[in-house]
Amino acid sequence: MFSTVARHVGVAARAAALRPQPTAAAAWRASAAALPQVARFSDGVGDGGIPDTHDTGRQKTEREGVGFNRDPIHPPKGSGTKAMPFEVPSEHQERVVGFEHPESHAMYWFPLAAGKLHYVEEIDRYFKLVPL
Repeated sequence: MFSTVARHVGVAARAAALRPQPTAAAAWRASAAALPQVARFSDGVGDGGIPDTHDTGRQKTEREGVGFNRDPIHPPKGSGTKAMPFEVPSEHQERVVGFEHPESHAMYWFPLAAGKLHYVEEIDRYFKLVPL
């Protein structure tokens, strides 16, 4: 009887040793399954819906054109002084602005930062960045 029990335990131990062991990939899949799942189409809020704030084509061009437009600024008469500087619109905190020198007709460029007045000595005018 002892030999039958020993033989049975030996068979069980050998069967357990021959059973396929989990691989590193299987262990990773098991740990990844425990992580919170992100919705497939999410706008960051987690409602799982398709976002409606993404523009393409003409709408995207129009939306971007508001924030960065290359049209020249035609200021009102009397502006450009320290009391009433030229207001340059921008969506960003800094923007590069250019002006044409009145005598040489060369273009000059300078960075314009939000919250500061910028004085251009060549044309004796002040500029100010205005956030949109």
